[in-house]
Amino acid sequence: MKSQGGNKRIDAQALCDITGTKYYKHNEEIDYNDDKICKVFDENDGYIGDIRFADAYNEAKVIKKDIVLRNGNRDPPILKIMNYKLELLKRLFMKLGRNVNTDKEMKSKAIRLATSISVHDLENKKRQAQ
Repeated sequence: MKSQGGNKRIDAQALCDITGTKYYKHNEEIDYNDDKICKVFDENDGYIGDIRFADAYNEAKVIKKDIVLRNGNRDPPILKIMNYKLELLKRLFMKLGRNVNTDKEMKSKAIRLATSISVHDLENKKRQAQ
């Protein structure tokens, strides 16, 4: 019999909840019209320019990255082109590493994670690392 929960993929919202970081709208969740002018930055915080939302969104899709709404309260809004889920996973690794390294009695542990890990498996690995 096949497990029902094994096919569930972890999403960006769950990674933000686990790491305790703020969740930002990204990709299709951003509901601007195509002609909205936005300030766009790359993943290294390099300023790309003031670009129409449709052009920025298409640019992100072409290079297979996400477009993340970093600040929608400003005029023009600030967007960042980056691999959002990978950045959240890096933060999770840092958090797990910090928990392991602060306890001097514990030995260091290596954890292998895939981007398609389920929420349940991720929570188990986190418990095992502590």
